[in-house]
Amino acid sequence: MLGKLIKYDLLSMSRILVLIHAFMLILAVPLRLLLSNISFDSDAANILFGLTFIVYTIMIIGVTFATSIVIAVRFYRNLFSDEGYLTQILPVTTGQHLLAKTISGFIWSFLDCFLVGLALYIGIVTRDLKDVIIENKADIYKALDLSPDVTFAKMILIFLGLCLIGCICNVITYYASIALGQLFSSHRVVGAVACYFGLTTIISILSFAVLSIAELRFGPLITADPSNDILTFNLWGYLGEVTRLSVLLSITFSILLYVITYLLMKRKLDLN
Repeated sequence: MLGKLIKYDLLSMSRILVLIHAFMLILAVPLRLLLSNISFDSDAANILFGLTFIVYTIMIIGVTFATSIVIAVRFYRNLFSDEGYLTQILPVTTGQHLLAKTISGFIWSFLDCFLVGLALYIGIVTRDLKDVIIENKADIYKALDLSPDVTFAKMILIFLGLCLIGCICNVITYYASIALGQLFSSHRVVGAVACYFGLTTIISILSFAVLSIAELRFGPLITADPSNDILTFNLWGYLGEVTRLSVLLSITFSILLYVITYLLMKRKLDLN
């Protein structure tokens, strides 16, 4: 039954999300052609590129935002609106409902991250840019304080791992906000939005504390030498500590929110 719930949720969300992500990927092609053939010698060309890049960036932000909205709305409508009356008569436990929604929401959230990355790769990473990166690889590594054993593949794996954790945490935060919003006697959607901003504010404060701890352990990310105006990056050690602390914080906070969401759905569910 859990598999059927996940499949149904994915199909429901995909009706909109497949279209907008396909549109985003298709529009990456003309951006790539523009970058590959444009000459930056004139002001008009620079303005054209700037406007195109700004519009495409806004579109990517819009697609990501739309994905989050679809995931959250699907959770709300299926469990807390009139549709919830039909959902509750299914031979499925509260835990299975929440787990199915979390898995399906995570899948589309991760797909969104992957497809946005793919769109940026298609649109921006031209052959000339690749050549510049390869030719200046040693200087880039030196400037960012990266050791030679930090390969591109390793950085991609780390990024994907962080995306996995981030997507799960985001989805759970959406669901916890909606569940907490149901505690309001009226204007529950507004209450859910208020709870979301409240939770993200708490996360931001805790994240700032993490950055402060990392800076105390490894010093600032960038230091400047006044004598020769040279900037020194402490990137790898700094980011390593930030990543470890952030992952621990995210997992702990997400487990707490997941438990709270489950308890609210189990004991405080009110569809009136």
